Amino acid sequence: MDNEFEEEEFEETQDLNIKINSTNRDAVFFAIDCSESMLKPDSSDIDNVESDRENKDPNIPLRSAIRAASEVCLRKIIDRTQDYVGVLFYNTKEHKNKSDAAHIYVLHDVDFPDVNRIRELSELASGEINFDERIGSSNEEFPLANVFMACRESLAQLSPSFKTKRIFFITDQDQPHKKNRYLRSAAITRTHDLAEIGIEVNLFSINRPDKQFNFNAFWSEIVSDEDLKKNHVNTSGDIEVLVQHVMTKEAPRRSIFSLPFRLGPDDTLTFGVKGYVLCIEKKKPTHQWAYMKSEAIKLAKSKSTYICADTAQRLLSADIKYYYEFGGEKIVFTNDEINELKKFGEMGITLLGFKPYNRFKFHYHIEHPYFIYPDEEKYEGSTRTFAALHQKMLELEKIAICQVRLRKTSVSRISALVAQKEELDEYGAQIHPPGIQMYFLPYAEDLRPLPEWSELTSAPSDLAQIMEEVITPLTIKSGFSPDKFKSPALKRFYDVLQCIALDKELPETYTDSTVPKVNAIRKRVGKKFLEFNKRVILDAEEIKANRQDIVHEPKPTKARAQRKATTDTAAKSKTKAAPEDGVDVEALWKDGRAEKAKVADIKAYLTKIGRTVTGKRKAELLEELDSVMKEKYPD
Repeated sequence: MDNEFEEEEFEETQDLNIKINSTNRDAVFFAIDCSESMLKPDSSDIDNVESDRENKDPNIPLRSAIRAASEVCLRKIIDRTQDYVGVLFYNTKEHKNKSDAAHIYVLHDVDFPDVNRIRELSELASGEINFDERIGSSNEEFPLANVFMACRESLAQLSPSFKTKRIFFITDQDQPHKKNRYLRSAAITRTHDLAEIGIEVNLFSINRPDKQFNFNAFWSEIVSDEDLKKNHVNTSGDIEVLVQHVMTKEAPRRSIFSLPFRLGPDDTLTFGVKGYVLCIEKKKPTHQWAYMKSEAIKLAKSKSTYICADTAQRLLSADIKYYYEFGGEKIVFTNDEINELKKFGEMGITLLGFKPYNRFKFHYHIEHPYFIYPDEEKYEGSTRTFAALHQKMLELEKIAICQVRLRKTSVSRISALVAQKEELDEYGAQIHPPGIQMYFLPYAEDLRPLPEWSELTSAPSDLAQIMEEVITPLTIKSGFSPDKFKSPALKRFYDVLQCIALDKELPETYTDSTVPKVNAIRKRVGKKFLEFNKRVILDAEEIKANRQDIVHEPKPTKARAQRKATTDTAAKSKTKAAPEDGVDVEALWKDGRAEKAKVADIKAYLTKIGRTVTGKRKAELLEELDSVMKEKYPD
């Protein structure tokens, strides 16, 4: 049975992707505050509540929080992850939870999100389901520790395949136990218990219309994310802002690989690192078969079975042999031999040396890099060693050259490690995390010689100045952000999926954020564009005239020679009737119509009287002609 090693490698890659998704599962439990202040519209909408009811819902923080939970569930379904999501309300009149604690209402236990859950959340967010009648709001003080206990009861029972378990608190209460130290201490103690079993607590705080959220008053001791403690950002009740913050934080940090980093040929000094992909092109997911006739939609699982062509019997793995054709013979390998052939050594990253940072060229970036970060799970002290290496690479402006083998079955590759500083925005939120980017370097045959380019002519300084005045007002000062410009094809694809899943009508129009804002551009730089176009047209006329002066003589043939003789005779007869210089440039100048003359005629006239015309545009030629005529005819 013939077998190609490329197909085996592809199947192995597919298995690796499935393994990453199945062993890096994420569980998110939303804990949404339902106090009366969360039901009040944002201050900017208080005067417009009546108009908002007619046109759209006002910015109510509670509805924004529910909408964020709905968006997260929808993303989980569309991305076909194996993640779980749960939704809990606290500060409620009604209660529903395993411990029967008051003021806690578990709407959805932590489980795989389905269409019915998303539809229910959407109806609560839009107001179709009356929140006050079904659940209600309460301002009575109760132990916040009970909320952590309810979350723990759901998250602690999950399987070990869930690598991350997180609680997302959405509230505008910065001091839930302002006057009760006992309840405050109990809540802090409960969060420490959650941290010990690997459950993270994250906060999305909302500013009140009359008061800013004070993160350090209580929640700085609750939140387990150190980065969030340093760079906490409050949001208003605006639905889009809150949803964007939640969706950004919700994206789980799934590691692509976990490898040992060796600082030498032996294992004397080794620490652990994990690899992540920070930026990659998002594509449409592949379709998947599903069984629709049962009460619940079930995904079909593919299974391959080999059948013998001679006996029609099912073949077991021991019955299948692989061969490689060489020299006209089929060399058969056993499964064990095939597996040994695929192994190229132990996995890991081995440091080979260092190079100056300027030796790393831009064109070496041939594929997306991996972002590596220390891993303490297998090697204790990895963070300390990694931080020392990272700091020295930045101080000395060096890059590390390493040998990398991501899997036992992959060939070793040479990579460059580039240290990356932490970058924050004006509000203190993190834009780029500190760490090391790993770029795979190209092989020698990948560096092909550049084609020979013809000599480039630089644009005139005045033309470049006009274009600079065009580009500057259109430049995005804060820089390009891919998050603000969504792919219209992907957006429509996901919108259609969402409408089908939630049984909604398809939108008639779609907003394409990649389409240039023509009216705004015309208003800002419309006049400069017209000025630039006029100059370009003048240059184009000059280039066209210069090309007319260049004549490529074809190879002479007998027929072509006869046609040329006939053409020359006719041309001579016409030349006798025409002026010697073609168009009478002097006559046009005297009549005040010199601009009507062609560039070629002006050049011919000026060349005849000994003036230089090379590299001059029509405007410059007209000035030269005008000065010549004024000297010749001073009156």
